[in-house]
Amino acid sequence: MRYLPAALALLVVLAACTTGTGSDTKTTDPSTDPGSNAMDDSGQSAPAADNAMGGTEDGGAMTDANADQGGTVDDSGSDSSMMDDAGSNEGTTDATGEDDSLPDDTGSDGQTMDDTGSDSSTMDDSASSAGETVAMTDVYRYGSISSFMYRSTTTSQGQTQTSDLSYALSTDTVDGKAAWKQVIDVSGSGYTSTTNLWVDKSTYSCLKMTSSTEVMGQTYENAGECPKEGANAAGRTDTPTMTLIGSEMVTVPLGTFQTKVYELDAVKYYMADGVPIPVRVTLTSDDVTSVTELVSYT
Repeated sequence: MRYLPAALALLVVLAACTTGTGSDTKTTDPSTDPGSNAMDDSGQSAPAADNAMGGTEDGGAMTDANADQGGTVDDSGSDSSMMDDAGSNEGTTDATGEDDSLPDDTGSDGQTMDDTGSDSSTMDDSASSAGETVAMTDVYRYGSISSFMYRSTTTSQGQTQTSDLSYALSTDTVDGKAAWKQVIDVSGSGYTSTTNLWVDKSTYSCLKMTSSTEVMGQTYENAGECPKEGANAAGRTDTPTMTLIGSEMVTVPLGTFQTKVYELDAVKYYMADGVPIPVRVTLTSDDVTSVTELVSYT
């Protein structure tokens, strides 16, 4: 199991807890089971939310993803499955679009095409700078916003859960360290969860966390425990960095954006110019898939 972003890991657990449990969901008193928050009939736990960039202890390291699996053309046009600017590949069009056997750069097939004939919905030649890195503080530019909302759809063990995650940001101090305080409200089918999370402004490591979860009218308080692994690992002294693997055109609730795609620990972050946080975050790990998309920010 690879390290999951903490908020995504939460949604995986909540999906298992709340999907198909029915109206007779039962709860367990956390005072008799300190390792639990809310319990459903299956005995599965719905722990409180963590930061969307954090990690859980249930995992191992991931291998670098293949940057481009679509067979798109490189700068020399050496991929014979696509056309080059000279139109030397028989049956394909050059940049003038004279051959109607393939769509030209007007995007007549409903997708935007560049002069090389590559589909901008997949990794294209802008990925030639793949391998460059960016600090997490430049991916999540909290100083530019005060609140934001994501919508996340997570599938685990055949169960799908859609949840809205609302974040409110403020500045605070924990043990003399400057911190971002995040109040994270997560709502889904049959539950709500509120987490207060403080992360170091320089390293984004978790400094403190408290949480509460309400299931079927019952509220459970949890002192919370900072993750020991992942991007928000407690005690981290360096700032996490992400690696550029390509570019992609994506459509999310906020709109359609041309993005650069960065990767860290099995998670892909889609960054758009002018937007201070990722417009999309995706996870594919073992039997878990999750797509988290930006709805709004202020």
